[in-house]
Amino acid sequence: MAEPTRRIRPQDDPSSWSYYGAAHRYDVHGVPEAQAACERRMDRLVIERREDELRALTADGDRCAFIALIEILVDENRVDDLRAMAEAGDGRAHATLMELLMNQERAD
Repeated sequence: MAEPTRRIRPQDDPSSWSYYGAAHRYDVHGVPEAQAACERRMDRLVIERREDELRALTADGDRCAFIALIEILVDENRVDDLRAMAEAGDGRAHATLMELLMNQERAD
C-alpha cells in the first residue's frame, strides 16, 4: 500500500479554534503557487513525522509549520508539549492549549 501524500486536516470551525485547523483557512503566502508548495511541504513533514523540522521552522517564524505542529499536538492530546510551548512564551500555543482544555472541559 502506498504512503499517503496529503495529511487529513481537521474540520474547520473558526468559532472554536484560533490555530488548530487554520492552515487551510488563511492564505499565508498571497500567491497560489507558493501556498500550494507550502501545503505539499507541510503534508510531507507531517506524514514523515518530521516534528523536529516542524519545530525548527516554527522557531524561525514559519506560520504554516506552527499550524501543522499544533495539529499534531492536539490530535495526539499532547497537552504537556503545548504547555511547554506556552510557558516558553508562545502565545499561539497558549491560546491553543486553553481552547483544547476548554473543549475537553478540563480546568487544569
